[in-house]
Amino acid sequence: MDVRSPAAGVIATLGVLTLFYVGSAVFAPLAFALLLIALSGPMMSGLERRVGRVPAFLVTLVVTSLVAFLVVSVALWAGREIAGWFATNMDRLAAAYRTLEDALAAIDVRFDALLPDSFDARWVLGPISAVLTAVQSFGGFAILVLSFYALGLLEIGPMAARLAQIEETKPSLRLRSVLPAVAGQVRWYLGLWAVIGFADATLCYILFRIIGLDEPFAWAVLVYVLNFIPFLGPLIVAILLAVFAAAQFGSFWMIVVATGGTSLINFVMGSYVKPLIAGRAISISPVLLLFSVLFWGMIWGIVGALVGVHLTIAILAVCQAIPSLHWIADIFMDTKPGAASRPLPDGPPAGADPSG
Repeated sequence: MDVRSPAAGVIATLGVLTLFYVGSAVFAPLAFALLLIALSGPMMSGLERRVGRVPAFLVTLVVTSLVAFLVVSVALWAGREIAGWFATNMDRLAAAYRTLEDALAAIDVRFDALLPDSFDARWVLGPISAVLTAVQSFGGFAILVLSFYALGLLEIGPMAARLAQIEETKPSLRLRSVLPAVAGQVRWYLGLWAVIGFADATLCYILFRIIGLDEPFAWAVLVYVLNFIPFLGPLIVAILLAVFAAAQFGSFWMIVVATGGTSLINFVMGSYVKPLIAGRAISISPVLLLFSVLFWGMIWGIVGALVGVHLTIAILAVCQAIPSLHWIADIFMDTKPGAASRPLPDGPPAGADPSG
């Protein structure tokens, strides 16, 4: 079989994806470590020019580790606060369940045809406990990420030298322009979402304070964290918030205000404010973004859902920078005329929106 044939390409792709799935314990932390390297690489390079390689490596490693620890700790705190509220307010949830039963009975709808007759606290506490336990027991994953990340930082300089040697014999590869372009696109996407997400969470916090929602800051943190998972993150927030509001307020209209207001803020910030700030020079299809979250989530679980969009951005950036793969980027990205024929810079072009 000709290795350049479409059939060979499909077989090779399926083989690689199978390898990713079977070896998720290794490839998932590797992907996360590469994401961290893309984010902190410029800091490492800038410090290396001023203080030398070893001090730059140590400072970058410590700073990145502290920031990651802080982010995970705050997210865990928010999850524990909300889970604790649910644990101490099971009676409110049971009352809301009975209210729903009475409302359905009033319109002649058989409640037992839709849901069990009585409320079971395990429906709420079980999934929450499973998620918190999974996140708290990721020590092995964190060690692998840290190991890959530290070794990757040390390889930035030697890797650049090796790529230069390869390009001397095969200049068409353009590896030294493709890899910084990929890292630049990933940084652009994350930086954009970090800023927009902060504004989004702040507006949600104000809404939660206005309506008197319990644990407003914890909910705002949860909104911020889960918004990094397009589509699924806001959906999870809406479902949890609906249950929470039903238990606290026991009012259908307060459920609508809490979940509807939060969803409206997320929609406006993600669909209007973000494109307004970033422009439309490079826009990835929303369908592709949702597919990325679902597909990589299926392969690597929650880690895949978190890094799936960034992997897609990286793949499309590579396709955009390699002439023979332009057509793939043209299918899935809305680019300005001629943009695909130029190498990507180390970061987004003026007005670019890599996330769509």
